[in-house]
Amino acid sequence: MQVLGVADALGLILDWVGQKEVLPASPPRPDLPAALPSVIAVSDALGPDFCSIGCHNNTLLNVQDRIWRPEDMRPDAKGVLPLITENQSVWQLGFVHSAPEQVLVKGDWLYGDDDLQPEDWCPLSMTSEDALILAVLINGFFGLFTRFETREEPDFEIRPADCPVLLWSHQALGIEWPGFWTDSDRRRLHFGGFGQTLIRV
Repeated sequence: MQVLGVADALGLILDWVGQKEVLPASPPRPDLPAALPSVIAVSDALGPDFCSIGCHNNTLLNVQDRIWRPEDMRPDAKGVLPLITENQSVWQLGFVHSAPEQVLVKGDWLYGDDDLQPEDWCPLSMTSEDALILAVLINGFFGLFTRFETREEPDFEIRPADCPVLLWSHQALGIEWPGFWTDSDRRRLHFGGFGQTLIRV
């Protein structure tokens, strides 16, 4: 399985938690990222106990980085709305209503794209769907972290041999970022660059 869109990323998380049925997403709006309603629907279906050990009331939307609900978004002085905020507010991804699929970045983007450190919003080579895939996989990993065995890898940058199948990566994360990996039976989930692998029996 390769993650080609938000639906695949959400399907991966649902498979790992053993839940297949999800409430239908609300209809997309032309002024919001098209993939956002599906992410919210799955998060709501998984509920506040998605991250259940030591993480009270953390949903898929906020286990690690924050994925914003439309009703909580407020445009800044330049009309940019928040889409994803890194958990320490080091960087933020946003968009404008007139071009909701173009991601803008502000702050110290930790990954690739020439080590962007913009003081103001600038375009990032990601679509909103790409950004939501990244957030779903990161938040999903940290939520699943509480449910499965975790293996610490000796080298953050080296993919373990038992995870040979690339799930997802993106050029905006830099050529050296290893991405997310699994095995043919999808019993392992490796977070490249974080140096940990989840294992389910």
